[in-house]
Amino acid sequence: MSSNNNTSITSAILQLQSAFRYPSLILGFILLIGGVLGNILNIIVFIKVGNYKKNACSLYMFIRTFLDLNVLLAGLTTRILSAGFQIDFTLMNRIWCKTRLGFIDINSEMISIFGFLTVRHMKAIGVTRLLSSLTRQTVSMALFQILAVLMFNGPYSAWQIYSVITANVVKDNYRRAVEQLINSFAATYDYGPFASSFYCYCLSKRFRNQLIVSLKEVVGCIHTNQVFPNP
Repeated sequence: MSSNNNTSITSAILQLQSAFRYPSLILGFILLIGGVLGNILNIIVFIKVGNYKKNACSLYMFIRTFLDLNVLLAGLTTRILSAGFQIDFTLMNRIWCKTRLGFIDINSEMISIFGFLTVRHMKAIGVTRLLSSLTRQTVSMALFQILAVLMFNGPYSAWQIYSVITANVVKDNYRRAVEQLINSFAATYDYGPFASSFYCYCLSKRFRNQLIVSLKEVVGCIHTNQVFPNP
């Protein structure tokens, strides 16, 4: 009887792992592809427009774009390999594991600190003068990004709190398997802020217009630099 129960539990766990594996893998690829593409477009816009040269907020966003790109390529890629293909580089190289986690934590803290400073700066200059269109744009873009951080990091933070609260609770194999799968999915979802900046910025009409102009310039340069054979 006990053997049958163990077999049924093992079968249920395997089915659960299979059911969770593909959504987590799909989510990871969506964040990776969408995030890398979005950050590349961010870089194009910032370089073409050049606001980062005269605006501190734009400079931060420009630098953060490169950091986000590195986190996605270095962090999310290994997460996908681990969750979807059981290739865990963190077990192979402990130095890589600590470096990756530290880099991600630093970037998350930068988002929070910048959000606080942005709101504080907005209040300070709002008392003395009207906000310029560029300042309004960067402030709105930063606030959209803060909302994205809350949306993506909130579930994983809640899960971490749950894990701490239930750390001393006796759990059976099935519950541990469920919690492990939820943790894996939440950890992948937690990369959302690093992939969402471009889409948050696109909520700004001014940024969308700058994007269109920048892409037209890039396409125009490509056509101009093409060498056509003589007829």
